[in-house]
Amino acid sequence: ARIRTEDRREDQLLTQSRVRRDPGAGAQAGAQDEEAGQWRRWTCAEGQAREAEQRAEGQAGETEQRTQEQRAEGKAGEAGKAKASAAPAGGGGGGGDVLLGHFISKCVGIQHYRGNGVRYNKEPLQLRRDPNNPYDCNAVAVHTVAGKMVGHMQRVDALAVARVADDSRMRIRMVAQVETRAGQTYSFPLRVSFFGPSSVAGAVATHLAYTAPSANHFGRQQMGGGIVLIEPKPRGGRGGSRGGGGRGGARSGGAARSSSSSSASAAAAAP
Repeated sequence: ARIRTEDRREDQLLTQSRVRRDPGAGAQAGAQDEEAGQWRRWTCAEGQAREAEQRAEGQAGETEQRTQEQRAEGKAGEAGKAKASAAPAGGGGGGGDVLLGHFISKCVGIQHYRGNGVRYNKEPLQLRRDPNNPYDCNAVAVHTVAGKMVGHMQRVDALAVARVADDSRMRIRMVAQVETRAGQTYSFPLRVSFFGPSSVAGAVATHLAYTAPSANHFGRQQMGGGIVLIEPKPRGGRGGSRGGGGRGGARSGGAARSSSSSSASAAAAAP
């Protein structure tokens, strides 16, 4: 605008000087200047219209790009939800951890740790290997979620469970919970669950099926290991192994039929 004003001033001064020298030439120059002014105004209007058009096209392009990005994000979110919902149902070959199975063992020696609190049924617990235990190199210690000692898994089961815990090739999480009879004096049933990739389920079953001479919590000689897992029931069905899991699959009863939600809560409480 400033440049146009200065140009107009120069044109007026030039026209005035021509008029002083030659009135006829001044009129002709005025007509030429008016024509040039009209051309300038038309050119300026055309430039403004073109600029507005380009700005509108740019805004439309940005809107379209945002729409496409939002659509892509929505599709990615839907795909992630579908994948997450399909993983537990399939129980299959993805990289996520699934419940491989459980069995019912015993937590023994609890009379030595009464000062660490009173247990309750379905209480989630932690399992930790205790290889430096002076009485059993295969010992598996049982702790509360807060880390307080509760007792040990009975020796005949720890013999095989220690093999799973010590196998560094497998990424297995072992969690436990008080199955029933939490108020017992010396021991209580302990539900032990295994979580990991479904691809290692066979290796876990092989380790647990291992047998060797051992001793029970009374010190009597007994064959240890030979644990059979109870496989999780498929969703929406009544399938899965029935009866109790344990050494030789001989354990049965209501303890083996605990709800899967209890295992899930124990898994969430595990470190």
